[in-house]
Amino acid sequence: MTTTAVAPPTVPGALPLVGHTVKLLRRPLALIAAADPQDDLAVLRVGPRHWYLVSGPELVRQVLVTDAAKFDRGAQFEQVARLLGRTSLTTSGEQHRLRRRLVRPALDRVRTAEYGAAMTTAALDASVFWHDGRRLALEQEISAYAYTVVTRTLVRAGLDASVIAEFQRLLPQALDGVTRAMYDPFGVLRTPQIRRTRRTRRALGKVRATLGQAIAHHRNAGHLDQGDVLSMLLSRCTDDLGPVLTDREICDEIMGLLLAGTETVTSALCWAFHILATRPEIEQRVQAEADRALQGWPARVEDLARLPYTQRVITEVLRMYPPPWMLARRTVAEVDLGGRRLPAHTPVFVCLYLLHRRRESFPAPERFDPDRWLPDARKSLPPGAFLPFGAGPHQCPGDHFAVTMATLLLATLVQHWTLRPASARPVVPTVTPTLRPDQLDMIVTRRRRDY
Repeated sequence: MTTTAVAPPTVPGALPLVGHTVKLLRRPLALIAAADPQDDLAVLRVGPRHWYLVSGPELVRQVLVTDAAKFDRGAQFEQVARLLGRTSLTTSGEQHRLRRRLVRPALDRVRTAEYGAAMTTAALDASVFWHDGRRLALEQEISAYAYTVVTRTLVRAGLDASVIAEFQRLLPQALDGVTRAMYDPFGVLRTPQIRRTRRTRRALGKVRATLGQAIAHHRNAGHLDQGDVLSMLLSRCTDDLGPVLTDREICDEIMGLLLAGTETVTSALCWAFHILATRPEIEQRVQAEADRALQGWPARVEDLARLPYTQRVITEVLRMYPPPWMLARRTVAEVDLGGRRLPAHTPVFVCLYLLHRRRESFPAPERFDPDRWLPDARKSLPPGAFLPFGAGPHQCPGDHFAVTMATLLLATLVQHWTLRPASARPVVPTVTPTLRPDQLDMIVTRRRRDY
């Protein structure tokens, strides 16, 4: 590797010999948060090797968009693929282009509007067992909502409730395995984690078997698009549209979408409810807007235009806690990045968490301020300053789907319920594939309103 006049800074906290390895494994967010968001490029030391942390808008765009062909997803995602399969979430190159071309239309704005009824119905069901004074493990409540919507839209024929319940029970194990795979510098899962991964793989095999039955059901229906993602994928997987995916590949794609959809929405909504519970002035504006726009009815897709402040709250949540807070890449060829010549096979991490905290883009970046997303203010943002779902060929195809889900549930529930923290314990982010509150117990109180 050649040197330049100004070498990129090293992230604080490196230890002799091992560098950042231990902290990267144990507390990755705390390590990354110690970096200066104003540094376009910084170094992570992993033993004798240098990894690179990218957070400058121009360099982020270079990695994700302009030079995207010079990067793949890296060794970490190869491990993720062993668990989730070869999907649009885990592949690169031609395999990824094929899968994205098939998946993207199933999650675009037009299709999302068609899924609105499922989102609205699930929003009504979300609080059916709530009552005054009940203590909620909010993450579990929101996760259940996300699963309901995602399964109803991915596989309209539905999955057996017991299988979904088992999947939900095992998901934390799966996510723990994914997280450790993404941040294991040596690409080796430790023995206890291997055992957990084996148990998870066995359980996910049962879910795949059920999805296989759903695929067979749709194939017997003659590849007709029945209004869900699965049937649309099957109808598009014809020879005139490109190579046909096998049933296993389609199953893996659905599994990846199930994981991504539930993780993203759960993260965004948990943070949104936490903000409302601790910032009454923001909560009051969201409630007042929902009261005026909805008059006690559940929010529908066609109501979104009348919920601009609620949408700005969700957008600000995505700025402070972007679902893909860190995007792993690896050079596949020599690349010039920020004045450094990186050889092939160099790990590079695009940090959206730091990108969204750059002061030139977001004054007082640690302050939660939905009004920074007013139309005039948003126009003044530098290009590439806000990328909550990534950018380029690997940008999340379900971005509009996730934002719509989150907005509809938030607007529906705030009309009827007020949530407050169950304890004074500080809430801090914890790393799953997304950033979630480490613990979010809430006490709910019904609002008394006359519509």
